[in-house]
Amino acid sequence: MLKNNKNLILLSLFFSIVFSIAFFYFLKEKKEIQLIDLQGSDFLQALKWIEANSLQVKIFEKVDLNSPSYLVLTQNPAPGTMVKENRKITLVVNSSKVNEKMPDFLGKTFEEAKKSIYNLFSRSDFIPQIIRQDRFSQEYSSGEVMAQKPAPESIFNQTDSIVLVVSKGKTLGKVVVEDYQLKDFRQVEEELSSLGIYVKATFSPTYKKNQVGKIFKQSKKPGEVLYPQQEISFLVGEDGTKANGNEDRSSILRIAEFQVPNTKISNNVVSLVVSDSLGKSTQFEDTFKNNSFAEIPYSTLGSGKLEIIVNGKIFRTIEF
Repeated sequence: MLKNNKNLILLSLFFSIVFSIAFFYFLKEKKEIQLIDLQGSDFLQALKWIEANSLQVKIFEKVDLNSPSYLVLTQNPAPGTMVKENRKITLVVNSSKVNEKMPDFLGKTFEEAKKSIYNLFSRSDFIPQIIRQDRFSQEYSSGEVMAQKPAPESIFNQTDSIVLVVSKGKTLGKVVVEDYQLKDFRQVEEELSSLGIYVKATFSPTYKKNQVGKIFKQSKKPGEVLYPQQEISFLVGEDGTKANGNEDRSSILRIAEFQVPNTKISNNVVSLVVSDSLGKSTQFEDTFKNNSFAEIPYSTLGSGKLEIIVNGKIFRTIEF
């Protein structure tokens, strides 16, 4: 009898322990949470939600030039997934863009300006794209920066392109004709027109893609002098599949008018890409605020189309 009582006590003790363990397990069982869509939200807001739901976070940084700083680009697990508390949620976050005040490069050499820009962003993973344009000048000596964009003292970051216009030498109100053969007609036309020289062109069809838009002959010899309002003519290679005959003509100036779309980023990169008888060329690139109205000039030769590119995607196509 005593032995049976002992067994009964041991059995009761065993079930009591099992019950206690089971009760403790179910009491402490982790709750499940359904993930919301954190992509496209501010990182601090996403982190606040994760912490409020007893989850942990693992962060990776990535630079997305078309997204605002500290934006959540992707997440893992995906939105809608059921996870238990303390689960690690991986977020890929757009790293911050370094803002700087644009120095004044006017009168400095191109190499000095470039070195200064590199020093400004020495701690950044990205260096701004530096675009050099060469022009004759009536004020600046050869090799000196005569114009810049963005303007001095303006705020810019490593995602902005920097245009430095560098003097090819003083003209003293006149232009010394160069040997323009095999140079790009659009570039030469822009350069001479900016100095007040009237540019005309005659076009010759070519079926060699690398010759389209190139200059083959010029009416003024290298070394001759031109003054503002004087004229120079060129023979230019034209795409044979789009040729309109050997007609004497110059560029037609047009205006693109449109409303910049409302996007997730405040500064939209807008480019104009022209396709005509001289092939495809990007004639303009700048940043615009959401919903702002843009009036942008561009030049064309013959018929073709204009593509308005906003943040790397085609926004509108215009036939002309």
